[in-house]
Amino acid sequence: MKQAIPLLLIAFGLSACAQASGDVRPVYTPATNYSGLTCDQLREKLLNVQSKVAVVSGQQDQKRKVDQAATGVGAILFWPALIAMPLTADHKRELGILKGEYEAIGRAAEMKQCNIMAPPGT
Repeated sequence: MKQAIPLLLIAFGLSACAQASGDVRPVYTPATNYSGLTCDQLREKLLNVQSKVAVVSGQQDQKRKVDQAATGVGAILFWPALIAMPLTADHKRELGILKGEYEAIGRAAEMKQCNIMAPPGT
């Protein structure tokens, strides 16, 4: 019984780790939010959101690494500390929203038949 408690805490600690950025699902955003933009504006917006996704993905993955390291150290050195382990900010919600925006911009560009991957002005 005494051995089961640390194992349960380790399992709980590992489940509390932040989700990997690649596993965060997009939050649905209607393409109509972007229907008033021109193809050039859609391209610019897409690049902006794409840049933000990269930054927030890095933050989310860093959060996951910190959580995993803290859990590993806590499990090995002092498992009762896992109960009180402070969790740093998780960027899952923000990342999901950005991924949803990215998809919506792509759908809006498709509806307008924009080639948003082409150089501006084409």
